[in-house]
Amino acid sequence: MTKPIENVTVFFGNGFKPIKNGDGKRFATIYDKKSRFWKKKQEEKLLSLFRLCAEKVYAYKDFLKKARVNPKNIKTFKDFKKVPPVNKDNYLRSYPWEKLCPPGSFTDQSLVLTSTSGSTGKPFYFPRNGALDAQSSFYHQMFLKNSDIWVATQADYAKEIRKQLPHLNKNQMFLEPTYKETGPCIGLAAALI
Repeated sequence: MTKPIENVTVFFGNGFKPIKNGDGKRFATIYDKKSRFWKKKQEEKLLSLFRLCAEKVYAYKDFLKKARVNPKNIKTFKDFKKVPPVNKDNYLRSYPWEKLCPPGSFTDQSLVLTSTSGSTGKPFYFPRNGALDAQSSFYHQMFLKNSDIWVATQADYAKEIRKQLPHLNKNQMFLEPTYKETGPCIGLAAALI
């Protein structure tokens, strides 16, 4: 039997609020499910999220209207595949942040302004809440389960990483002494590992 993952906050389409997993039972059998189960679950969650956004997010309502998509006609995953995909140009940069998020998103919770790396030549800025960090932590824990984990990061993030990966030995974390010292830090980590 797989050991349950404890005390993780995740978002599984339960509105726009994270749900708390205090006892780990929700995830006790996560590794025991077959691929087709997760495929079906993914399709259900995508449809649920589509309906929620089509109803509550102004920008998405407008995007669908301009694309002549009636959300009521999207009943199956096959229908959903016909909905035009959103991207930075046709959606994210076409609407102000307030319209891209459900009502109350900027007033009902703490947010952090985040940026992509700008690998396409132009970084994209977006607000995120703590649920995204919790989701990321949960998925990384699943991915790295029972493996050796080595982290190279800025010293400013060490406390948060230790909080999200409590089983991580302090010798498995390499800290950059200053910003923009990633190369030497990774070099040291590679030499020691």
